[in-house]
Amino acid sequence: MSFEGYRIIGGLGSPYSMKMRAIFRYRRIPHVWIQQTPETRKETAGIRPPVIPIIQYPDGTYHNDSTPMIYDLEARHAGRSVVPEEEGQAFLAHLLEDMADEWATKMMFHYRWFRERDQRQMSEWLAYDSLMGKGLDGIREFAALFRERQVGRMALVGCTEANRPLIEATCTEIFSLLDAHVTEEAFLFGGRPSLADFSFMGQFSQLAVDPTPCEKMRAEAPYLFRWLMQMDDLS
Repeated sequence: MSFEGYRIIGGLGSPYSMKMRAIFRYRRIPHVWIQQTPETRKETAGIRPPVIPIIQYPDGTYHNDSTPMIYDLEARHAGRSVVPEEEGQAFLAHLLEDMADEWATKMMFHYRWFRERDQRQMSEWLAYDSLMGKGLDGIREFAALFRERQVGRMALVGCTEANRPLIEATCTEIFSLLDAHVTEEAFLFGGRPSLADFSFMGQFSQLAVDPTPCEKMRAEAPYLFRWLMQMDDLS
């Protein structure tokens, strides 16, 4: 049987995958979620840049840049918009979305790959996501290779020892601000979520899973922790 909706090829460990899946759910746009595996990598081998999520549109084309896709979906599908109606709020939402996509992602990358405990657990979990049921030896072998690759990219993405104090202090400050906000307002701009909400949700969905930032969030921002669970499916 053919499916006439969208196919989201992504992963639970990808903040942008979680961001886009949550938007599709909130907007009630028909889709299927497909965990990235070695088989799906063959399907999408020619897609550039090679990052997830990769979303196949009903016309068969592939797309994988979250912000342009958000606006494209706004043009294609009416109702339950994630762009605030007021012009000033729309600008702020876009600005905050960009901050989350480009700066909060450094918090995610830092906490995932800076400490040995996080490196070990998350490399194994991410390997399991791709190779579920394919054997423990293969999972651990892939995890070791992936861990080495990601740790080796720390400086490339700006997650250095020199930047660690700033990254961690920013995370503490944003946790405090958002934890206070979500007890008074359901979303950043009132009664419905915006693209900024979903962007922060995507990045922080990873902090809520990885060992060290999970402990930090539970201790310092418990309402934000619960808010993330609500944001995952607002359909």
